[in-house]
Amino acid sequence: MALNDTKTKNDMQDIKYVEEAEESVSTETDADRVAEEKALVRKIDIALLPCIWIMYLLSYMDRTNIGNAKVAGMTEDLNMSSDQYSIALVVFFITYVVFEVPSNLILAKTKPSIFLPTIMFLWVCDKVQRLASRSTLTRERAPQPCVWQSSRTMDNS
Repeated sequence: MALNDTKTKNDMQDIKYVEEAEESVSTETDADRVAEEKALVRKIDIALLPCIWIMYLLSYMDRTNIGNAKVAGMTEDLNMSSDQYSIALVVFFITYVVFEVPSNLILAKTKPSIFLPTIMFLWVCDKVQRLASRSTLTRERAPQPCVWQSSRTMDNS
């Protein structure tokens, strides 16, 4: 029995020693892990926050442009009533609300380094297309010489 008691005491001491060693290693590992995590978060913040801030600013400017357009006389230029302007505003903002959730779901499934530049590129394509269509409309609205005026002046001479 003395031999079994000695084995048990030795086993208990070995277990206690291993547990203490694991605790000290895990404490050191946790401290290292926390320091590495802080450094990683700082690095990500420095890399992503300026880009995200610029994207948010552009998005905000895009959303507020319709209000600025009304102040600048958009409703008079388009002969819009107050109700028509309100409907246009609701339709405009509903798209932000509707596409926000799918956008966040896609972001969760993809890498932000791929998703964010992709949506910015698509946004730029949309703006370029709108600018191109606007310049086309401006050319179409350019004053053309009136045919009836030129024929009228010819008849009088």
